Amino acid sequence: MSDMAYHVGVYMGDGYIENYAKLSSTVRYVGLKCVDRDFVEHYTDVLERLTGQRYKIRTQDDGNPKHNVRYICRCGDRALVDKTDDDTQHKSVVPVWILSGTNEEKKSFLQGIMDSEAWITASLNPLGQSNIQLSVGVTDRWCFDLHRMFGEIGVDTTKVNKRTFGHEPKYLKPRKDFLSFSINILQYVDVGLSFNIRRKRERLMYCSNILRDFTREYPRYENYLGKDKVRPLDES
Repeated sequence: MSDMAYHVGVYMGDGYIENYAKLSSTVRYVGLKCVDRDFVEHYTDVLERLTGQRYKIRTQDDGNPKHNVRYICRCGDRALVDKTDDDTQHKSVVPVWILSGTNEEKKSFLQGIMDSEAWITASLNPLGQSNIQLSVGVTDRWCFDLHRMFGEIGVDTTKVNKRTFGHEPKYLKPRKDFLSFSINILQYVDVGLSFNIRRKRERLMYCSNILRDFTREYPRYENYLGKDKVRPLDES
């Protein structure tokens, strides 16, 4: 898969570009900060392959036990930072070279977005009621480009839903639209996509196994919930 496409996907999701003013110049960094160390480690490996440089992962801990430790990687390679910023027009559009790229480049880009912005809902009970969904959402109009790209690589999705939130008009701040859609989990796995975050990857496998069992005559709920959580049919 394309490292550059994955990098751009991460940047447009959880990534950022920041400026540091020094005595005689301004240094720009592209980076990632999140609570999942395995995600930051994978992204660091991608940056090292792109630039040929080594990067350290720093930690940010405010000492409050209620707050998670955050892991940070920053890259100051000027060429990479400028290209990332220019291609995405300050994180406002999906680069043209990705939209018109190969399926592998689109998958790499979507993988970066999914690692950053996707979530998995999984609940199942003995009565057969289930809520198993893989979804992604952003507050930018390029969500429709993501939606279209999934179709181009052979993954079905629901329509894009819009939910408006934000401040009241009296605060003179514009309200934002949150755009999201759900993704066919089995097709997502079958085209070779997953997650580079362990907690999401394991949950994805859990859900895909359940959904594959739904195609059989009887879904074995006890395999996933544990027999102690399944109420026998003859229990009053």
